[in-house]
Amino acid sequence: MNMKLTTLVKKQVKENKPTLKKEALEDFDVNLPVQVERFLDKVVNAIKGYKLNRKREQLIVAKIVDALGMDKQDLMLTIQKIKKRDILQK
Repeated sequence: MNMKLTTLVKKQVKENKPTLKKEALEDFDVNLPVQVERFLDKVVNAIKGYKLNRKREQLIVAKIVDALGMDKQDLMLTIQKIKKRDILQK
């Protein structure tokens, strides 16, 4: 059998390609307290009820991030983890 090195490498990479498991928000190993979960549901439902435009939704997210005391680097790391785990429900 006379195979080229590039063919062998491509075959090896294809066979060992890791598969990313899509996680749901509920799959995290951390649970929120019941009161926090209830309040969060109320807030999200209230925001959805107003049907705000994108700019106002961004203001809400900015206020939440600011209230949590996250800096730009923390926010970017969090966003990368969310993207990597593909946990958003959209």
